[in-house]
Amino acid sequence: MQEELFPFFQKISQKNLRSDPVFQNFPVASHACSLLLYRPTMKILEKYILKEIALPYAFALIGTFFLLLTGRMVQLTSYLLRSSVSIYDIIILMVLATPKLSLYAMPFVTMVAVALAFHRMNGDKELTAIRAVGVSIRRLWRPILVFAMINTLLVTFLSVVLLPHSNAAFRKKLNNMGRAGITAILQEGIFVDIIPGLVFYFQDVNPGEFTAYGVYIEDHRDPKHLITIIARSATIFYDRSTERIFFAMEDGFIMRDSENRGGEAPRSQIVRFESYRIAIDPGELGIGRGLRGGGKNEMTMQELRKAARESKDRHEARRYGLEFHLRIVLPLSCLSLAFLTVALCLYVPDKVLRLRESSIIWSVLITMATYLLYYFAVSFNKGLAENGIMSPGIALWTPWLITSALAMWLWRKVH
Repeated sequence: MQEELFPFFQKISQKNLRSDPVFQNFPVASHACSLLLYRPTMKILEKYILKEIALPYAFALIGTFFLLLTGRMVQLTSYLLRSSVSIYDIIILMVLATPKLSLYAMPFVTMVAVALAFHRMNGDKELTAIRAVGVSIRRLWRPILVFAMINTLLVTFLSVVLLPHSNAAFRKKLNNMGRAGITAILQEGIFVDIIPGLVFYFQDVNPGEFTAYGVYIEDHRDPKHLITIIARSATIFYDRSTERIFFAMEDGFIMRDSENRGGEAPRSQIVRFESYRIAIDPGELGIGRGLRGGGKNEMTMQELRKAARESKDRHEARRYGLEFHLRIVLPLSCLSLAFLTVALCLYVPDKVLRLRESSIIWSVLITMATYLLYYFAVSFNKGLAENGIMSPGIALWTPWLITSALAMWLWRKVH
């Protein structure tokens, strides 16, 4: 085979390309394979494969993050329309959430990119042409390694360096947006129910001083108790120490109705007060659950390691340990899952191979199934570690080690 193809490759090396009919049928494949006859030109093929990966990588990156951020934006739409928060604030919030999303999105994006690139090359017979000159597909590991390592280092930087700071900034921005949403509550003469479990009504409002008169508040956040508050006036303010919004009411009544228990009649209580406060998390103002103070999400790697070692509460120590290992394992997933995806897309039975060559859906299904299985394994082991059945390190590193071993085994089987 190599003796028959050599004149053709020599013709290509002399750039006399248009006269050969084989080149006209498969120009890119033939040119790529001819380059393999010369050691220096192997780098050209590797660059070509990286270029083939770049385009699907860009589409997968944009599409994945668009879907994730759009889903979050939908949750904020009603709040955005009823408050003074601008679209710019929402965009900033989405940018701050990107490092957290990248931990789970980038491994999937990496898998989709390599799967689509090698599917296209195999569909155009370029991989067949490479095999025809005696070059094993296993020799194409370098461009895959380079691409996967770039993504691994990028996500590692995001998770280890940027993630604690972005989480802290996200929490502060969320709280600031909650404070800005106070104006959505202070509406005169209408019932406002933008906070789940709370209904507000004010007869008179002074937005400049954040005060209201003729206050009516219905609180049913606890399904067992219905609390109705009627007050002469209320002042709304934000407490930085507790990061909460308070309604300080004066001169009113609290009516509390409790559900019946064991056949007893419902209980009702009426209490008069001179001053009374209720607290609200800023995140409850239509954004979702608020983030309050620090926590493991805002701790650096050194702080997580120290907390996991020194915490007297075993449950808290496991939580710190899981967060520490998760920030390392998920970026490294880009590396193992990339090789596993290529191996799975190439090492399949002949019947499935024909199906895969006729439709790109097969590569996408392999990618999605592999990622979902891996994510399920990580989540399952994480639950075991939280319950103390496994140590955090063993729980999170086991799926990665199994995936890496499977990728190496399948890669050796690829011819």
